[in-house]
Amino acid sequence: MHYGLGIRFTAQGMLYNIQGLKAVKIKYISNGKSKSVMIGTAEPEILKEALEKHFL
Repeated sequence: MHYGLGIRFTAQGMLYNIQGLKAVKIKYISNGKSKSVMIGTAEPEILKEALEKHFL
């Protein structure tokens, strides 16, 4: 699916897309509920590595 640029509400969670056609999906727990957010980027592998390095 292609949602375009900007902030979008999707069936898989919020999508913040600034560039590219791929996204990194981040799952987290807030107030005891499982949630997810997607960040659109032209370089998803680099973003994923940076997030894993910082948070894992």
